[in-house]
Amino acid sequence: MPSLLSRGIALACFLAASGSFAFAADGKPKPKVLVDFTRQDAEIEAGVPKPIKKYDYSFEAWNNKLVFLDGKGILIPALPGRGGMGTDNRLSIGATNTHCLIEFIIGNRNESESFTLSMVDADGTDVSWYINLKDKPRGVAITMPLDLAKPDMEDKPGKKPGFDKTKTKSWQIKGNWQEPKLEVLLVRISATTS
Repeated sequence: MPSLLSRGIALACFLAASGSFAFAADGKPKPKVLVDFTRQDAEIEAGVPKPIKKYDYSFEAWNNKLVFLDGKGILIPALPGRGGMGTDNRLSIGATNTHCLIEFIIGNRNESESFTLSMVDADGTDVSWYINLKDKPRGVAITMPLDLAKPDMEDKPGKKPGFDKTKTKSWQIKGNWQEPKLEVLLVRISATTS
């Protein structure tokens, strides 16, 4: 009969293999991927594959101009800051996660100093974090942590005060509404405990 220790090891191996939990090489939990812009699924309609985008809409200067690069992400190809993209799908951030990580690469044609990640919770509280691009390197992956308890702006407060990260109903990535062009490759949005 297997010992309690061997059953525990077997269970841990099963959970790790199934993705129920994952740890980085340093023993810390890996971030939970919320939106992976590097992958685009497809559904079949009348025998023809139709891409399922990671966002439901784009607007203003970005409308129908974003470019999916397979395995790399979604490119905002040097577009004016007067635009955005988003979805009305829920983000499963989780109660224990305290930060979002936004991963991106700044393109060589970028002129903009910032862009914004916004989220809305179930009762309508709208919060935003400004992603500062000034003095950041171009052409390399950047992972920026965003404290979920400290957004840069809270707009349209809902019925209950504060942002409820466990009930996020939509998100948007937007330009800064300035003329300088934004060129950024969006890689992923994740949630983490620190």
